[in-house]
Amino acid sequence: MIAYIILFVLFSVLGGVLDAVYCSITSRKYCTGTLIPYFSALYGLGGLLLVFIFTHFQASFWKQVIAGGIAITFLELSASIFCMTCLKRRFWNYSSSRYNFQGHIDLLHTFFWFVISFLMRLIFSSFNT
Repeated sequence: MIAYIILFVLFSVLGGVLDAVYCSITSRKYCTGTLIPYFSALYGLGGLLLVFIFTHFQASFWKQVIAGGIAITFLELSASIFCMTCLKRRFWNYSSSRYNFQGHIDLLHTFFWFVISFLMRLIFSSFNT
C-alpha cells in the first residue's frame, strides 16, 4: 500500500512539473500548470492506472500500450466532465484544436497520452526483467 502512495505522489509531482513546462512553452510565459502548482492528483491517478494495466492486463507490449493510451484519454475525458459538472470549473479547454471532443480531449493530447503510455511501458519492463 505504501508503494502505491509513493507512486501516486511521484506521478502527481512529475505530471505537474511536465504540465507546467508544457504550459510555459506553449504560452511563451511562465505558468504553474493546472490545479495545484507542480502537483496534480489526476496525473497520480493516471500513473497508477498505467501500473495497474501493465501488471494485471496480460497481453503483448503493444496491446498494453494501446490499452494505457485509451485508459488515460478516457481518464482525462472523465476528469474534465467531472470538473465541469461537479466543480463548475473548466481547467483545460481544447476547443481551439481541430480534432477535439467538446473541448475535453483532443487528438494532439491523446497522442501525448499514447507516447507517455509507451515510455512508461518501456520503463516498467526494464524494472520487471
